[in-house]
This record gives sequence, structure tokens and C-alpha cells, in this order.
Amino acid sequence: MNENDYTKEELLEEINRLKSKLNEYENGSGETEEAGTDLMSGLGMNEESFSDMFSSILSFGGFDLQNIQVEFLNVMIGNIPNPSYCQNSEGVYLGANSYFEELVGKKIDAINVTDSSRSVMKIGPIAVCKLLNDKGFESIYQISGKDRNQIAIQSDLLAASALEIHNVLAITGDPPAMGDHPTAKKVFELDSPKILQAINCLNNGKDLS
Repeated sequence: MNENDYTKEELLEEINRLKSKLNEYENGSGETEEAGTDLMSGLGMNEESFSDMFSSILSFGGFDLQNIQVEFLNVMIGNIPNPSYCQNSEGVYLGANSYFEELVGKKIDAINVTDSSRSVMKIGPIAVCKLLNDKGFESIYQISGKDRNQIAIQSDLLAASALEIHNVLAITGDPPAMGDHPTAKKVFELDSPKILQAINCLNNGKDLS
């Protein structure tokens, strides 16, 4: 089964079923009805069915499921007995459980927003960073040189600064030929060290001209 196999009504029904099971689990002794089983077994799910369900929940973001999505995902991810984190379809980090935080050794301090990673076209990171910042998250703006010349890179850096996006990760980027637009022209006029040089110049009131 994949995420497209769920209709909106079926997804709501399944979410409510799992929420009820989770409430039983949380209100009990920490074990499911079948003594000694883990959370997944108690929910009547295996890893594959859970993955399908999780993907389906995220795929219906445009419906009126948003509130129940957030509530369910927060409870579910907190009860997964393995290190787990959640991203949406754009690759934006949404949250992690305590096991994941222990694995990486600290709390999640910021969300890295990729710049069409692997040369697969996605929404521009400046817009996502602004949306995250407006919601109280700390974002990291990733900028690459794969498809921008020095004029475009400096322009985007100024735009990010104007929107109070101050954390920047400069990368060289992946060749467009490996992505979903293989005929797109590569640029690579600036690699990551030269992008950092551009950032330094702009911070000091100059540009690369």
C-alpha cells in the first residue's frame, strides 16, 4: 500500500483508531493489551504499514486534517521506541522524539532548509526559512552554486538578510544531470568557499564586483 491508497475519509478513520489505541497505551502500564509486545504490535501495525500511514498523514496537508495531523504526529513520534524524526515532502524537519535527541546528543536547535538537494526541484529555501522563522523556529538557509551565477547568489543573500534569515550554509551543490531536470544548465561559478567570500564581502558593505 502507498500513500495514494488512502482516501481522506479512510485516513481520518484510521487516525482516530490509532489515537484511541495510543490513549489506551498511554493510560495503561506502558504495555499493549498483549503483554510484552511493543507499541507497533499493540496498534496492529508493522513497520511497512506504519510507514504508509505516516506518509499518508503528511500527504493530506491541504485538507482540514491539519489540527488532527499535528496532534496525532506529536503523540505517535513520541511513542516510537526507536530514534525517529519527521520531515514533510519538501524535506523540512518537523520534529523528533527523545530517542533521536539522545542519539544526536542534544536538542534540535535549528532546521536546515535544503536548496533543491540532489538537484531535485523544490520550493526555494528562502520562502521556507521565512515561514519557519515566523512560526518561532530557527532556520538555516542553504545556498548552492549549482544553478546560480554570482549576481543571483549575492541577490539571494541580500534577500535572505532583508527577511532576517541570518543562518546560512554555503555548499557547492550537486550537478543538475543527477536530478529531475537533467537537461538544466549547470553554473558552478561560485563554489562553497567563494560563496563564503561573497557573504563576507556583503557583511562588510561590499560585493564581488
